Amino acid sequence: MSAYCPTCGTQTAAVEVDHGAGSVTCPSCGDERPFRSLPLHVVVGASGTGKTTAWRRVVGTIDAAVLDWDITTFDEDGGYGAHLRELADGPRTGFWLRLSANLHRSGVQVVLFTGAVGPDEIADRPESRYFPTVRYLALTCDAGTLRERLRDRRGWEWARDEGFPWADLDLQTSINAAYREAAADPDSPVTAVDTGERTPPEVATRLREWVQRGLG
Repeated sequence: MSAYCPTCGTQTAAVEVDHGAGSVTCPSCGDERPFRSLPLHVVVGASGTGKTTAWRRVVGTIDAAVLDWDITTFDEDGGYGAHLRELADGPRTGFWLRLSANLHRSGVQVVLFTGAVGPDEIADRPESRYFPTVRYLALTCDAGTLRERLRDRRGWEWARDEGFPWADLDLQTSINAAYREAAADPDSPVTAVDTGERTPPEVATRLREWVQRGLG
């Protein structure tokens, strides 16, 4: 593990990473060891923008591990999923960044499907130093389409009634608008794909093309 120093035993994510040299240095004792890093591809978006649909069409079709972080938060016996749901957003993000970095060390590219995660939230995590670059693709649609999708989503009535944020129409509409605004900024690391204007196969094609551009 890059967070553990075999020389002095220090355990911290705040290691010094030299991506050009391919090395990591312990901040406590200065021990230097090899470290392989790759760019991280992150797919973001509000609830209802089509992330799960896109994930299903892309997973297994590109030369990368396509991860959906929602998969660990739903389990029927109330075990690990319940514990992960109790984590604050920051530690949960850190968990997935550390997992992605470990896959990168084996030479496996990662496309990480998240939720409403912004570049600042990832940049603020100490684990973000494991990646030379982080690319963001936001799945978006117009506000009317999003609200219609969320109102029509089967099985979510209870979540709206209980006030869960991922089922809150106003909140998700606001998040969606923020991603669209970010993607319109030429200095932003966020690229957007409008899922309201494209069919699911077309969205999947655009996503694959975006990943391939990042892989060079």
